[in-house]
Amino acid sequence: MPVYRPHNVSTAPTAYWKLNEASGNRADSSGNGHTLTDGNTVGSTTGKTDTLAADFELDNNEYLTAADHADWDYGTGDFTMCAWVKPETMTAGAQTIFGRNTGGNSNACDLWLTSSNIIFAIAAAPLAYATVLSAGTWYHIGAKRVSGNVRIFLNGSQVQAGNLATSVSYTTAQIVGNFQAVDTTFGAAFDGLIQDAAIWKGYAISDTEFSKLAAMTPIGGNQIIWVD
Repeated sequence: MPVYRPHNVSTAPTAYWKLNEASGNRADSSGNGHTLTDGNTVGSTTGKTDTLAADFELDNNEYLTAADHADWDYGTGDFTMCAWVKPETMTAGAQTIFGRNTGGNSNACDLWLTSSNIIFAIAAAPLAYATVLSAGTWYHIGAKRVSGNVRIFLNGSQVQAGNLATSVSYTTAQIVGNFQAVDTTFGAAFDGLIQDAAIWKGYAISDTEFSKLAAMTPIGGNQIIWVD
């Protein structure tokens, strides 16, 4: 089983990007080979869980992409996505953590922030949690679907729930830090830092595991040990 840093989760992720590289492509530490390609000179700066984190600049429309793969097609099954984020600005527009070029009408899913919401959407059907996040603050943000029911998590706690049972299947890359590659249509690039981005296909991590990921403490038992 591969070594990965979300050692608080009992099941290994489908993709796990530490995002601790200074520049260039970002490695997938899950062992599944989903390398993120640097689309527009994503830099780095001081991180939360590691020395460096990926630093996305809004005015440069930056993004990272992992090639289209069956691992991003969850069907109607369970899945989870989460990351540490530190927005540098908070605007009314979308700031995408995980995007998949949905164009508003496809069977893909996206997770993003605005100045007043955390939003998770499947096939353009959004579930939103109203909250005011502060620029310059680290947050652990994630979403999961289990048996058709979707949950949004903020700093380890469930904050919103709904039903989004639509099948997730779409032919395009998985994007981190933007809604789509070279987004000139939706204006949804992330402005700030992202670290420890992870996706689990076929597994909805437990509420306890979400809590421990946010606290950066192990749950005990058969977890992977934090090794770099």
